[in-house]
Amino acid sequence: MENEKEISMTSERETALTSDSENNTVEPVFAPAATYVQMPEEQPKKKKKTKLIVICAIIAVLVAGFAVGGFFIIKEVGVQNKISEVSAVADSFESGETGYSGALQMLEKYEKESDQRIIDAVRKTKTELNNLKAPTEAYYEGLKYAGDGAYYQAVIALLKVTSESKNYDAATEKISELKESLKSEVETTADKYIKDKDYDRAISAYEFYDKTYSGNTFSEKIAVTKEERAKYLAEKKAEEERLKAEREKQELENARAKLRISRCWVSGPDSAGGYELHINWTNKSDKIVKYFVFGVTFIDPVGEAISTWRIDKVVYCQDVGPFNPGGGRSGSGWYWGKYYDSIIDHPKIVSVQVEYMDGTVWTLTSKEIDAVQY
Repeated sequence: MENEKEISMTSERETALTSDSENNTVEPVFAPAATYVQMPEEQPKKKKKTKLIVICAIIAVLVAGFAVGGFFIIKEVGVQNKISEVSAVADSFESGETGYSGALQMLEKYEKESDQRIIDAVRKTKTELNNLKAPTEAYYEGLKYAGDGAYYQAVIALLKVTSESKNYDAATEKISELKESLKSEVETTADKYIKDKDYDRAISAYEFYDKTYSGNTFSEKIAVTKEERAKYLAEKKAEEERLKAEREKQELENARAKLRISRCWVSGPDSAGGYELHINWTNKSDKIVKYFVFGVTFIDPVGEAISTWRIDKVVYCQDVGPFNPGGGRSGSGWYWGKYYDSIIDHPKIVSVQVEYMDGTVWTLTSKEIDAVQY
């Protein structure tokens, strides 16, 4: 009914407007109050529009959130992948896929990453590589030696593989596999060492095998080899001593052939209590002597060396040449100094040096000094 009423009122308004138009008179037409009741119909449209804007805003926020979240997720995945790649470098080295220097080169490209976690992973892997370097290289070195038939060297290398290495079990198993091959090599090698009188290396090879495999396989051979070594060393020492004695004898004979000191003594004391030092010597070499220098220690009547404020414990004297072959000093007409303040029983020659005109110098040893005094 309300709709029909609204239609009727609208028609009457349109008729009034038409009638006024025809009379060229425009009269304001005021619609009844009932015609403005329809205004609330516009409000739902605004509400719908506002709701739509809100929904769009929410969707935009969600999309932005998903985009940002997706970015960080992708970034995090990338970081974790790189950390895994860095950690895998150590495995690559231990597996023999790459060498030590190659592994370090693989890590270089990650050292300039901005994420500190990647840098920390690189540092950790470098430390791990450093710890694994020796045992890993020893493992592959051992395998190479084994492949070349050098079983002794192979086992030595494989024993360097520590329990921290992933190759430890494999190295231990390989050592067990080489047991019989190493035994044969040790026997052959030790026999060669013994033949060459190198008993220490033979014993070392035997003991290495028994220690490696916790047994006494070569215990008897070790005992026999030690006996042979003791006998050989005794014979060697005796021979060395014989040769040394012959060499010293020859040196003393050569010394006697170049110089003779026939006498060294003191005369005195004189009225003032002084003693004069004399020495007779002969140049028996075929060269001209430029200087003959000797040192003596004066001995008192009870056999003690004299040392006073005027007598040194060793007194050095020099005889000036030239002295031709066969020349020297003889008799008591020549003496060296006057010595006071103590009773001198005899002088003892403690040093002799002969300088020749050709510039050569001969310094006698204590045994040579004794030998030339005859």
